[in-house]
Amino acid sequence: MHNLVLAEKQLDCRRLIYHFDIERAAHQCSIELYARVVFILVDNLAEGMDETEPTDYYQQQMIEYYHESSLLYGENPDYLFLMGFIISKGEWCFRVSLSDAILMRKQPYQMQPGNRLYEWLSLNHGDPNLREVAKQLVEKRPECFVWLESLGVLGQYIIDIIEANAEGR
Repeated sequence: MHNLVLAEKQLDCRRLIYHFDIERAAHQCSIELYARVVFILVDNLAEGMDETEPTDYYQQQMIEYYHESSLLYGENPDYLFLMGFIISKGEWCFRVSLSDAILMRKQPYQMQPGNRLYEWLSLNHGDPNLREVAKQLVEKRPECFVWLESLGVLGQYIIDIIEANAEGR
């Protein structure tokens, strides 16, 4: 697990896949671990890689991990939140339409309408409620922020966006 986290921090897709596959072989991985790995792969694919990177292989692995985790956790609102967020970053990587990605972002909030984090994700950029919900999350720093902070690069990325939304960006 240590090597997996190190590869994640270094955004090293080759090592990330290698160490994640070792974890998968040893035991069933958590929602959070699947999300962290899928996010790094999507982020690297979306931001562009140099021509020496095997991007087709990375995309294939990412889709495999997504489908595998969907079978395991597809009804869990935390999973739906994380994957809805990730897929919105690179819906083209998953071969998902933008409208389907938007529906995925709304699903966790429909399941748990009192969850402010899920509400934040369900709101579209430009929605007047987005800033207010983000401000409430930042000001209260609810338990969900502890959970997000435990998600490594993915969690920090989400927190950064919530904080930017709270500032009106």
